[in-house]
Amino acid sequence: MKNRRKLYLTAAALFVFYGCAGKNFYTKINADTASGRYAAALKDIEANRREYYPSRDSLLYFLDTGMLSHLAGQYKESNAAFEKAKRLAEELYTKSLSAEGASLLINDSQKAYDGEDYEIAMIYLLKALNYAAMGEENSAMVEIRQLDHFFKTTGINGSSAGEDEIKPGALYFSGIVRESAGDINGALIDYKNAIAAFEKKSAVPPRGLIRGCHAASLKMGFRDDADRLKKKYDLKQNEIEDHGGEEIILVHINGPAPIKTGRRIDIAFGEGWAYAQSIKTSGDDQKQFAAANAAARGFASKKTFSVSFPEYTQPPYNCAYLTVETEGKIYETEKTSDISAAAVKCLKDRINR
Repeated sequence: MKNRRKLYLTAAALFVFYGCAGKNFYTKINADTASGRYAAALKDIEANRREYYPSRDSLLYFLDTGMLSHLAGQYKESNAAFEKAKRLAEELYTKSLSAEGASLLINDSQKAYDGEDYEIAMIYLLKALNYAAMGEENSAMVEIRQLDHFFKTTGINGSSAGEDEIKPGALYFSGIVRESAGDINGALIDYKNAIAAFEKKSAVPPRGLIRGCHAASLKMGFRDDADRLKKKYDLKQNEIEDHGGEEIILVHINGPAPIKTGRRIDIAFGEGWAYAQSIKTSGDDQKQFAAANAAARGFASKKTFSVSFPEYTQPPYNCAYLTVETEGKIYETEKTSDISAAAVKCLKDRINR
């Protein structure tokens, strides 16, 4: 009889980095990452840290190096970077709503980046993944408990819109880790909360989550709950049969991150007239445009005023899921969290506050 799900980390990843740093710099980092040259990408980041990761972007540096180390299988190094990111994010989380609004009107790229809620949640998740990969289930559980506390804290303070995209998958993974550690009751609670979180955003819960919740309900003796799940989600008998042994969980981090750009509006007042221009730029192009545009406006105006609004653009990609074949059977991965959608929603939510 299969007593619990066993978590093995097999992360097939196409995860590329985009931020406020130079476009050309990240193009090379992305190319190395997509080709599996993680050591080269990490080396480039270290060599260019001073130029592309100034002190105000220290959190981004720790997030990028933590993610690359994770993909490279350097789990201890990854956790060290993510722990620094976690502590720095806590230190930076002192902003008020009024200060946040002012920073958006002035220039979002000039303030220290303190991270979005979904990014902080991902730190706990990735640390838990790293510990699971190293066979340290107790340490993974510590991160899961901290993640649970984080969600409760953000809920009290008013969670951001982007949390709806990250929380369902986070709860699902939390349940997997708890079940792998032998905490069936805790896993069942997480599975039920994950299902509710998916339904809250009008999404169909993954079949793997439904099967896990059904199995955990039976193990805890809640047969009526298991029967309700079976009926509600039309679980087939072959989906819920216990074949014994352990179960491999494949975690697939897929697709490019959205590009953060700046929508800049320039207004110049001259002798009885006003000149306004809206331009969308990012990275090195933004620096070059700003210098040239400022010089040009200086010849024709006496007073200038600039407003910069951050926004995300999602690069296209075609991978919707991953297929795995074993012993003649084919399995497909299921989407649990849309990180790109979380990024866009978090930014819109912050601008509209």
